[in-house]
Amino acid sequence: MSHDSERLLILLIGIPGSGKSNLAAKLQQAGGFLVATDQIRAALFGDASIQGDWRLIWQAVEQQLRAASSRITSSTINSTTSAQKNPDLTAPSPAFVVYDATNTRRRARREMIRLARSLGYNRIVGLWLNPPLSVCLARNQRRARQVPEAVLQRMHRQLWSAPPKLCEGLDLLLHYGGTMPFDPEDWLRQILLEPSLGRKPEANRGARPDSKYGNCTRNSAKTEPGSTG
Repeated sequence: MSHDSERLLILLIGIPGSGKSNLAAKLQQAGGFLVATDQIRAALFGDASIQGDWRLIWQAVEQQLRAASSRITSSTINSTTSAQKNPDLTAPSPAFVVYDATNTRRRARREMIRLARSLGYNRIVGLWLNPPLSVCLARNQRRARQVPEAVLQRMHRQLWSAPPKLCEGLDLLLHYGGTMPFDPEDWLRQILLEPSLGRKPEANRGARPDSKYGNCTRNSAKTEPGSTG
C-alpha cells in the first residue's frame, strides 16, 4: 500500500496501569494525532474520572477521528504537491492516529474498528500492553487518580476472557507482555516503512506480532495471555 493513501490508526489496548497513556504521549511526540477518552471526559465533564454519558464520549471520539482523517488527507495532498514542485524535497512520514482507551471488551474494539473503517482508515494496528496484573496494581497505587482495585481486576478478567485477535478487523496485532520499556519510535518506524511487519518477529524488539490470537473463537488458553511474554 502506498503511504500516500494510507490512513493508519493505532489502537491501544490494556487495563489501567499497563502503560498506555505514557506510550500514547510518546507516540504523540513522534507525530501522532491523539484521541484519548480520558481527555474527552475531562473536556465534557470537567474530570477524567467521571464516566459520564458514553454516547457523548463516542460522539466526540467520532468527531476527532473524522477531523484527524481530514488532516491526514490534507497533509498527503500538500506533501504530494510540494514533492511535484520540488522533487528534491523528502516527503514527510505519513501521519497516523492513536486511540487511547482501555478497549478491554471485544465489542468495544470491534465498534471502534468499524467506525475507523467507515471514516477511511485503511490500516489499523492493535498494540496490546499486557504486563502482569501485579505490576498494573502497583502502578495504580502510585497514581494520583486511582482506579478501584476491584474495577481494575474486573477489566483484567474481561481482557483475558476475550483477548484481542486479528479477526476483529485488525491488520496487525502487536502484543507486549513485558515490563521493560521499549522504544515506540523504533517499532513505529518499522510499521510505517515496512507494512509486512508481523511476518518478521525479529523486527519487533519487545512488541511482538501475535498470530496465536487470530481465531475469534472464545479463548481456550490454559494460562493467562502474555504471562510468558
